[in-house]
Amino acid sequence: MPAPDKTGSDLPGQQRGLARAAPPGARTGPDGQGVLAGIRRHPLPMQITGQAVSAFGDAFSNVAMPLLVLALTGSVAQMGVVVAVSSVAQLAGSTLAGPVVDRVDRRRLLIACDVGQLVLGGAIPVVWWLIPSESWTRWAIWLIYPIVALSSALSSVYEVAMRAVLPQIVPPDRLVKANAALTTCIEVSYGIGPAIAGLAVAAIGEENSIGVNALTFAVAAVAWYLIRPARSVAPEHEASASAPRQQLAGLRFLWQDRLLRTLTVLEVGNTVLAAGALTLFIYYLRHDLGQGSAAVGLMLTLGSVGAVLAAVSASRLDKGLGVGRAVLLGIAVQGVALAMAGFAHTIAAVAVLAVVFGFGQILAGILIMSTRQVRTPQRLIGRATAAALTVVLATRFGGSLASTTAAEHMPTTLVLAALGGLTLLMAVAGCFTTAGRGRPAPAAGPGSGAAS
Repeated sequence: MPAPDKTGSDLPGQQRGLARAAPPGARTGPDGQGVLAGIRRHPLPMQITGQAVSAFGDAFSNVAMPLLVLALTGSVAQMGVVVAVSSVAQLAGSTLAGPVVDRVDRRRLLIACDVGQLVLGGAIPVVWWLIPSESWTRWAIWLIYPIVALSSALSSVYEVAMRAVLPQIVPPDRLVKANAALTTCIEVSYGIGPAIAGLAVAAIGEENSIGVNALTFAVAAVAWYLIRPARSVAPEHEASASAPRQQLAGLRFLWQDRLLRTLTVLEVGNTVLAAGALTLFIYYLRHDLGQGSAAVGLMLTLGSVGAVLAAVSASRLDKGLGVGRAVLLGIAVQGVALAMAGFAHTIAAVAVLAVVFGFGQILAGILIMSTRQVRTPQRLIGRATAAALTVVLATRFGGSLASTTAAEHMPTTLVLAALGGLTLLMAVAGCFTTAGRGRPAPAAGPGSGAAS
């Protein structure tokens, strides 16, 4: 009997490929296959890990950076300026992200975004350590402005690329479950991130806290480095198209697909009506019900509980009702929660409504995102995702401003009831559109335009 070929040529085709892929000295499992090969065969858990760590970093920064600005300047107005800079940069980043995501390797782009966040976050403690404290107090705000702007823009690019790469990692029939798992981890990260940020700032100061948080992006970058998408995509090259036309290509595609057009309109309308809900809930608790910060924290936590329940239920509701009707259910649930909030006179009632609102909001979001990923060709998915994100970010500001301005001139309960009623009306109107007419017709799947 001939001796076995040490190169692995006696193995089946797939195993031969894995044997060749394992680098010298790589750790191997009982079957002789490399641990890295196992991660690359099942990349979703690693992506979830990386995304959860990255979301934790974002949530941490959302608390630590304003606290740093307040400690340096003592000015609430300066905190507002930093938030405005972040919002504008996010919008600019989402506007420009689409063509970039469709032209380059998305996995490498995600790694670059995480490395960029690591450098930006690490710059603050490094400069703080190197210069005298008097100079830091005087000039730090001028360092914070560009760091916040660049970090926010990278965050938008990262979000578009992350959503675009997911169909390369999981098959279309698992996208709802994958998005639900990602959403669950993100909600948990956003739930614990602010609390840990507050403890860290109290223990080691604002500057050091931001530096420690920057390390979370290094972990996320390593996670993306270990991932190899199962389906490769040939980068899009449209040399003849101008930059504005390339950016509008995603919006045109969303408008031409009847279901995606309907879902995008519903998403934008829902964003406008729900944008100020969190602010109004907090104001209602503090001003009308006389509750303290602990009650506000409890409400935010329970909102995350509702989001997790939505993530667990999304796949079943999608299969049972169809994606359009399940989205309309989520929007209707939000409307009920908003309308009833104006009649809730106890903290327990508001807490229940916070769970209901979080459930409806995340359910609709998961299903709209998954449908967009399934129906959009891979060559366009970056631009389509960026177009939707840009419209949502732009309208969110207007919706929040309108609802909070209205609350200054009339009772908060009336504003909440009006927002809830309009949201319910939108859900009812949606029943007479493509979203409410059973299961949608098939469209171009995520593999369209892919080069294997």
